[in-house]
Order: sequence, then structure tokens, then C-alpha cells
Amino acid sequence: MGSPLVQPVSVLANRLHRPTLRAKSEAQPVEVLLGHRLVPDPPHASSERYSDGYEWKESPLTAVGPGWDIGKVARAVVTRWLSDIHELAQFPVVAVEQDLLPHCASLIEVLHSSIACGPDKGEVDDNELRDLAVRRFHQGVSLEGLLRSYRLWGRTVLHMLGPEAQSTPSNRMDAGLQMAEQIMRLVDHVSLVVTEAFRSEASGFASDRSLLRGDQLTWLLHGEGVLKGRATLGASALAQSLKGQHIVMVVRFQGLDELGTASPRGLVEDVRSCFESDARRVILGYRHSELVCVYPLADDRSDEGVRAIADRLAKRVKHSVVGMGRSHAGLAGVPLGYAEAAEASAIAIALKRFDQATSFRDVVLHHIARTSDYSGSLIADTVTPLREYDAVHEGDLVATLCTYFETKYNLARTGKLLHVHPNTVAYRLRRIQEITGLDPNNPDDLLLLSMGLKLGQLYAGTSDHRC
Repeated sequence: MGSPLVQPVSVLANRLHRPTLRAKSEAQPVEVLLGHRLVPDPPHASSERYSDGYEWKESPLTAVGPGWDIGKVARAVVTRWLSDIHELAQFPVVAVEQDLLPHCASLIEVLHSSIACGPDKGEVDDNELRDLAVRRFHQGVSLEGLLRSYRLWGRTVLHMLGPEAQSTPSNRMDAGLQMAEQIMRLVDHVSLVVTEAFRSEASGFASDRSLLRGDQLTWLLHGEGVLKGRATLGASALAQSLKGQHIVMVVRFQGLDELGTASPRGLVEDVRSCFESDARRVILGYRHSELVCVYPLADDRSDEGVRAIADRLAKRVKHSVVGMGRSHAGLAGVPLGYAEAAEASAIAIALKRFDQATSFRDVVLHHIARTSDYSGSLIADTVTPLREYDAVHEGDLVATLCTYFETKYNLARTGKLLHVHPNTVAYRLRRIQEITGLDPNNPDDLLLLSMGLKLGQLYAGTSDHRC
């Protein structure tokens, strides 16, 4: 078995939606999730194995309920894993600290939320589980060993927390049964998700040598990580090929049915053919119902040429959307480009843009509007009163404003498209100002109106200019 892939603690923290964790050195204490701190005694090297020389120090976040010392329980579960599952027993201590323990603690927190607040509040992130399953595959853990680890997790957690769930004996049986039910539900769900991701990585897309391996793709898109063995050699080649400018495109199938019936090899060939003479240069990888294309740009490749490729992708790969990031340089630019392309594809799905590529530049205002803490207020101050007026008076204020934006604020062209006189358009714009308090002739107010309409498009699920 090869050396295990050790993910840095910052990657794990990001996947668990926790603040980034920092380790000053191998011999220094390592902050772990939920306010715990692992204290090595004595100091150890990263090549040493995990032992019982660790203790969890209490913090205000350690106990989240009666008897719920998450640090103590997570340590007990991981100790059991290392004792009973030989693949995990080979992990170096840094992988235990930065991978096994945080993952175990996060599952206990999900369990606590499901019991305290109901099952809907205790849902685990399936994408995090898929990433973990891919990581375990490349760490040399068998599917049998992975599934056994979750059964051991459930047994150990129930043994340690079940009797303490209620302080009075009369309530302990009912509480224990409730906890057992939630544990079984969580273990079943986790097992199903990781099994699917593990098998997908071991076959299908992962068997195509023209695609990046899952661990390499994760390392490339997150801009950080530790790769071992063959992956390290692959990373060197990637770094060399991505020294210059590149653009990331995302072909996304999330929520769509096409991927389930498509041939992986045929799909990859279709995608590569869209790049024509540059087909051999593009870097492809598959993850979470999306195909990621990292396209190193030639010096003579124009923006129009790149957009034409992306549009071909959107037309060639049916029932999908294509998002495209901005141009960036070097390995450090890949995560930025991917984040932009992924956001563009998510907005494209909301707008149902299936036959043309969506560039991040196309939807940057959509992005700003939907990520703002004031998006609800923006809709309430712009789209809502106009739609209410239109509904009561059978008006066309929203359509007029959308068309006004489409024609770049040209009264004559707006009137022509709406089959009304330009003076009628001017009158409607004055009515919009009276209703919303925002003047379409003022650049700042015009921007607010535009962002409000784009939010309205997102929530309505349409890119129709008439909103």
C-alpha cells in the first residue's frame, strides 16, 4: 500500500465550514474543531503513529449537551478505528489529527443537531462526504474498511452517549432508543453517499486516464494540499502547463438527468472535440456532477475564440450548463477561476441557460446581488412594488424597465420593441420613480434597479428580458 494522502488542516476546515485551523509546528499543539485542543505528550514527529498520549482540554464549546463531550467521544472513536481497521492504523499522526478526528467530531455534531433540533437540522454535507470517500480511496482504504469505520462510529457513540442522554433512569430507555434511531439514520445515509463516491472514483470517470485523478483535481481546485507518489509527479506537470494564462470552464449536471445515461468516455471525447486543435492541451477532471475544464491559453487566442469554445460546449453537451471564469495565471489562479466558473454555472442553472455558455462577467451583478445580506430588501424596494402595480393596473412597468436595460437606455428602441411611443416609455419610467423612489436617470438608482431585476430573474428561474 502506498503512502497515505495527508490533507492539510486548512482544507479539512474549509470542507467542514469551520474557521481555518493552524499548526505552528509538528511538535506544537494543534487546534482542532469545536474548541478542542490536542496536546501531544511527549512531542512527536509526523511519521509516528497516533497513541494514547493525547488528552482533550475542556473549552466552552466542548460539551454541547448533557454528557456530550465531543472531544472525548471523538478520541474514543478514532482509537477504536486505529485498533480495529488496519488501513487506518497505518495513518501518520498528522493525518489522524487533521483528518480522522475532525471528521469524527463533525459527525457527532451533526448527530447532536438532529437530536436537539430535529433531523432537518442535522444533515451532513454530501459533497464533503464524497470528497472524503475519494480521499480514502487514494489513501489506500478499502470500501469495506471505510464502511466498517462508520459502523464502529455508531456503536461507540451510542455506547458512550446513550446512557448519559437523560439524567433520570425513567427517561434513559426512551432517550437511548431515540439516539439509536438517529445514529442508524445517519450511518445509513453516510454509507450510501460514500459508497457511491468511492465506486465512482474506482471506475467510470476515474478509470479514464485522460482525466485527472480525484485527489489531483481536489488539490488543483483548492490551491493547497499534500500529494504523494504518482500524484506528486502529475502535480509537477500540471504546474508546468499552467504557468501562463488559463480559463476554467465548468460543465455542470447537478439536478439534471443527462449524466446518468451518458457514456463517460463519449462525454469526454465530445468535450475535447470542442477545443479543436487545443484538445490535447485542455486539462479535464470530474467531481460532484460537474466536468471541470482548465484551458491553458495560447498567446493568439482571443476572448471571442474562448467564448466560442464555451458556447460549443453548451450546445454539444445536452441538458447541462456551462460556466466560465475569467482569465488567471499560474496554479494560484486555478481556484479563483474555478470559483468564478462554478458560480456562473450555478446562476445559469437558476436562469435555465442551457444552450449558451455563461461567463462570470455576464452574471457578476447577479452574484453580488444574491450574495448580499440585503438581497431581500433590494427586491422589496424594486421588483415587488412594480409587480404589484402591474398586477393591479395590468401594467407593463417591469417589462418596460427590463427592455430599457436591454436596449442600453434607448427610449426609441425600447418603444419599438414594446410597440409603444417613446413618450410612453418616458412616462412609465417616471411612474417607476414615483413607485420605487429610484430614478432611472440616476446612475446609482439605475444600478439598484438593475440588481433588483436580476434577483427577480434568479428567484423566478428565468433569464427572459421581460423578467
